[in-house]
Amino acid sequence: MNNPWETNEPTDADLWDELPGSVDSRRQEIYTILAQRAYNANKYDESLALFDKSLELCETLGYTREKCFTMVGQTRCHRELENWDKVFEIFDWFENRGLADLEAEDLAHIFRAKAFALKERRRALDAIEAFRLAEKYSLECGESYMVCNDAIQRARIHALLREFTVARDLLLATLEYARTDAIVPLAAQVQLNLGRIYLQGRDYPAAIVTLEDAVATFDAIEDEIFGRKAQIALAAAHGRNGNVARAEEILVALDLALNPWDIELRASISLLRAELSWDPKEAAAFHKKARALAENDARRHFVNVVDINAAVIMAEAGDMFGAEKLLRVVIESAEKFDDLDIINEARVRLASIVTELDRPDEALSLLSTLSIATFGDDAYAWQRFALVQSAALLLVGEIDESEQAVTVIMNLERTWANLALIAEAYWITSQIEEKRHGRTPTWEHMLSASVAMLLQTGNAELATERARDLVPAADSTPSIPRQPIRTPNDLLDDINAESDE
Repeated sequence: MNNPWETNEPTDADLWDELPGSVDSRRQEIYTILAQRAYNANKYDESLALFDKSLELCETLGYTREKCFTMVGQTRCHRELENWDKVFEIFDWFENRGLADLEAEDLAHIFRAKAFALKERRRALDAIEAFRLAEKYSLECGESYMVCNDAIQRARIHALLREFTVARDLLLATLEYARTDAIVPLAAQVQLNLGRIYLQGRDYPAAIVTLEDAVATFDAIEDEIFGRKAQIALAAAHGRNGNVARAEEILVALDLALNPWDIELRASISLLRAELSWDPKEAAAFHKKARALAENDARRHFVNVVDINAAVIMAEAGDMFGAEKLLRVVIESAEKFDDLDIINEARVRLASIVTELDRPDEALSLLSTLSIATFGDDAYAWQRFALVQSAALLLVGEIDESEQAVTVIMNLERTWANLALIAEAYWITSQIEEKRHGRTPTWEHMLSASVAMLLQTGNAELATERARDLVPAADSTPSIPRQPIRTPNDLLDDINAESDE
């Protein structure tokens, strides 16, 4: 009886033994196999040396396609070793001399590899174009899966740039392509990503409809992995749309159905339940569970993500000192692992808190090594940085610098997804105007606009607090003429018209 665990694949030792007596064509193949195995084992220097030997033989033998795949393999090794000059040197060689004799499949492979490298280096616009070319060549050779995947990657970058309308339209066209070709699994994956785009753009009703369809499709084709991801996204859409009971129903059922080792999904569920909970103690318990799950799986990055989320909720609940303490722990932890994304986000969050605690000099010190460019194509991250920096500069009396920092937010597109950020920018601008000229009509316009946008985003508490300045005290004389109170929609119409001028 045959052993079911046996494989016909030769071992590394078998390949090394075969190597000396092989002809050049077989030697090239062996070096490629060994290089790929070394790469899969995270032995990047060894893999690179083996790819180099394969490349030498490709050039001797006059191979074209094999040379292409070998050089792409080299770029992957250089990426892991952070030899970025080498990575783009190889891609430049392809575009200058090495593309003419390649098939569409090979071209798609090259541009896709380049796109991922560009994305990692946060060169968003270049990455979008490379994915577009990869998609174009995948379409030419009929690789439907890669066509959809490349489009999804493009849409994700557009969403990262907060270009939600562009991302939505791209995925809607890709969904039509997948449905026309009757590729049901691909259509469901596109729907999942489309639903996430709607979520990020705060179009919750559209997210619910799209994700319910995706969940049903994944269930029909028995794809549990993507189906569970779609269920979490659907729960988030229901919860953020105000139907917390339905969200909780989905999450509880999913949590019970998961295996104990589904760490990431279970932690994600706990994190979402913490976000949707109205009870600070319950939210803290969910955060504690998510953190324990992430720690058990030794996922330090995710542990820090959980802690940042917990700090945000603590700050929103009024526990500013507790949030400050937790964020300092996060920064210390992330510094040990050189996790720059976490370090930078935690610094901005901490700077926001110490600014609210009236310690703007400390906030500016935390932000001193950062700039908009630090956050690359993560548009929300740099926008949050600009707001915090502007608020801190305002408090220390650096009025011109504060205005310069906040201008980038004032110039954002007036979309629903950007409304909360722009509301803060208008409020900061109103404070700048007050410090310069007092409570002028311009001050009133800026503050009224901020209040209107806060009401539109559902933040009635902060809107009410800020609106108090617009109502003169009974024993005071108004310093400016008061117009009849206008509705939030009227004010927003003015703001949108202003942005179109």
